[in-house]
Amino acid sequence: MRPETSTFAVHHRWDRAFFLACAVVAWIAILRGFGPELYGHLTGATPFPPLIVHFHAVAFSGWLFLFTTQVWLIRSKRVAVHRRLGLVAAALVPIMLVLGLATNIVMQRQHFEAGHPELDFMIAPMTDMVLFGSVAAAGLLMRKYPSAHKRLMLLATVGVLDAGFGRWFGPWISDHFGDGYFGFLAQIYLGSDAIVLAAVLYDSVTRRSVHPVYLAAVPWILSVQAVTSWIYHAPGWLPIARGLIGH
Repeated sequence: MRPETSTFAVHHRWDRAFFLACAVVAWIAILRGFGPELYGHLTGATPFPPLIVHFHAVAFSGWLFLFTTQVWLIRSKRVAVHRRLGLVAAALVPIMLVLGLATNIVMQRQHFEAGHPELDFMIAPMTDMVLFGSVAAAGLLMRKYPSAHKRLMLLATVGVLDAGFGRWFGPWISDHFGDGYFGFLAQIYLGSDAIVLAAVLYDSVTRRSVHPVYLAAVPWILSVQAVTSWIYHAPGWLPIARGLIGH
């Protein structure tokens, strides 16, 4: 990508509020989605999950803490600290990818052996890691271009929110619209895609144009989501998923 020019304004007076609002919505999605489950564990109503899930929770919540902190640092004009913390993000991405995939396999094996298989759903966390890893890597590589960098990091963060949104209102969508191709997409991705749409509309309002990274990244995100639903419903996926968990 060429160095940023005046063709797309790098800064707008509303940017600090918009990206902070996105961070707040992200926290709401995670707390609302995982809060009841965590409460059940803490009160003894449900057993605690395997240890790897705790590592997974620390890493992924750590990313959200980091994203929020980075937004706040830019808002506070502490750019030097923001850049140093970027090294933490670069180290955290591969850790999250490994933990995301490993936790998915461990939990799916546990569900299968307990007689509650969810092997068809196994594809969603896997493609989440594809999206998160690819978009986060692009964001880190483009850190010298602030307007591109912050949008890609927002999209990467949004990419790991579907578990929170899915637990929040996914069951309601399933009850009313079913679990078909589009019903599955809505259950998993509706909340995350709403933030993406808001980000695109924000550019349209504040800049009268859409940033080029959205024009590249959003079709990629939607394509992976579409393929995810197709695999989820494909009969040939279940034998592959069983092989991945060792059954």
